[in-house]
This record gives sequence, C-alpha cells and structure tokens, in this order.
Amino acid sequence: MIKNKIKITLDDLAMMVQKGFNAVDQRFNEMKRNFNERFDKIEKRIENIEERLAYLEYAVGENSKKLDEHSKILNEHSKTLEKHSRILASHSKILESHSRELKQIKKILKIKGSKQKKIKKRVDNLEKKVLKLELQVA
Repeated sequence: MIKNKIKITLDDLAMMVQKGFNAVDQRFNEMKRNFNERFDKIEKRIENIEERLAYLEYAVGENSKKLDEHSKILNEHSKTLEKHSRILASHSKILESHSRELKQIKKILKIKGSKQKKIKKRVDNLEKKVLKLELQVA
C-alpha cells in the first residue's frame, strides 16, 4: 500500500489547473506574437513590392508617352526628308539640263575671236559652278 499519501485540496487542484491554463495561454500568446511579427514582415515586403510595381507602372507609362512623342517627331522629320528628296531630284534634273545647255554653248563658242574668248571664259566658270553644285547634290 501507499505509505505516503499526499492530500490535495480542491483549492490546490484548482491552482494547479489554473497554472496549466496560464502556461498554455502564455505559450499561445508567444506563438501569436511570433506569427504577428512574421506576418508584419511579410506585409512590409508585400507593400515594398507594391510600391516598386507602382513605380514601374508609372515609369513604363512615362516612357510610353515619350516614345509616342518621339514617334510623332520622327514621322514629321520623315515627311520633311521626303519633301527635300523630291526637291533635290527636281534640282538635279534642272542641273543636268543646264549642264547640257552649257555643253552646247561651248560647242557654239569654238569660233575664234576676242568676244567669244570672254564669253567662253564665263561659260567655263559657269560650268565649274555647275560641277560644284552637282558634287554637292551627289
């Protein structure tokens, strides 16, 4: 038989049960605090990611606007370039025509004489100017 019997009163038992509940409650509070800390860290990370995404969306929008502006400017410059190309082609034709006329005048001026020599020099000078213009156009 049991020699040492321990007598436990209802108050003692109630205190033991209360200590058990307090220990479990304290452990749950610690776990809850740990989970809250972890969730707070996760929330901060998510907020940081959301801020970064918001900035990226803003930056992409701004870059898209700039790209649209540059596209418009490029189209305007392309139209101007086409216009100048047409003008250049027209001037090239006129230049070729003048060059042919000068050659014909040169043939006509092969006649000897002092006035003809002066005219020939002027035509030669004009021909040089035409050649320079042709080089610039090319």
